[in-house]
Amino acid sequence: MRTTTVFKRNKKWQVGLWDKAAKKNVYRTLPESVKSKKEAQQTCAELQAKLDRKSLGLETASSQTSGNGWLDVAADILNEVERECTKDWLSNCQSFVKRFHASVGDCPAAQVTTQQCRRYRTARLRQGANQTTLRKEILFLARVFQRAVDDELILRNPWNGVKRGQEERHPPRYLSPEELEKILAVAPPHRQFRYLFLAYTGVRRGEAWKVRWRDLNFEQRQILINNAKKGCVPRYPYRTVPIPDLLFKILTERRGEPDQLLFPTRRNWLRDLKLDAKKAGLSRKVRIHDLRHTCGSWLAQSGEVTLQEIRDLLSHKRLSTTEQYAHLLPNQHQNVLRAFQNVGANSETQGEQNRKQ
Repeated sequence: MRTTTVFKRNKKWQVGLWDKAAKKNVYRTLPESVKSKKEAQQTCAELQAKLDRKSLGLETASSQTSGNGWLDVAADILNEVERECTKDWLSNCQSFVKRFHASVGDCPAAQVTTQQCRRYRTARLRQGANQTTLRKEILFLARVFQRAVDDELILRNPWNGVKRGQEERHPPRYLSPEELEKILAVAPPHRQFRYLFLAYTGVRRGEAWKVRWRDLNFEQRQILINNAKKGCVPRYPYRTVPIPDLLFKILTERRGEPDQLLFPTRRNWLRDLKLDAKKAGLSRKVRIHDLRHTCGSWLAQSGEVTLQEIRDLLSHKRLSTTEQYAHLLPNQHQNVLRAFQNVGANSETQGEQNRKQ
């Protein structure tokens, strides 16, 4: 994302703005009434906010004249999301703002009521939005209006008292060893390496993109992974991941220069995986993140690795995230069954003694 600039030319203040829609810088000459740099910076911020609203399709007649506080705040927060989060999440947040703006129209922030917010939630449910998506949408819109409260634009957040909804929990989607073998059989060598690396290390796609050959310790069979995740503060800045035998052999054969990336190409990873999965005859959709789930699921199924060890390997911030693999642990109820068997045996013994008496 480009930043705004303020400078003086021919004794007049000028500003450089970033047009997201056109993806280029645009420059404006400010009127002579703007004397100081502080006034120029304030005018620049107002023009950039107006341009951001226009790129989102939110520039309306009322916002051009009287201003619409919550749209300005939403534009500011979207700029923060663009800096800190992924493009997919930015696109989702832009959709949240557009949908709610279409619902309430040009209603100023101070006139948006809790009843309107509840009706919006009901309408989204009728449209078929699932609970997880709706929860994220409401939390983001509540964040926008809470920022408006903090900036003293409105007195109360209209989203207070609106149900957020429950986040839907699904078992992790992972590949079986047979499914992975089928994909590897139809994939070209460079993509075979990509899939094996993700499945046998459990690293995120963004983490794999950053790995260089100097991060590999062939003597200790470890990979140094940078845990820095966009928009998230990790528990530890770095972690080490062991290299299994199969992957170690491939890495040894492909060994490159220390500063060279393991994966120079970042384009079309998901598309390639979908094509290979389709060629392999897999009927269900496969995501890149499923390879990370594959690593965690296989380790849990082995029964030789604890959930805490899986958490450290996958760099989960919360143990509750790792617990999605708990149902895959073998013999997890054996102690419970033995306890009931002991209780039953004791009951039978006690019953026999009572009958003899």
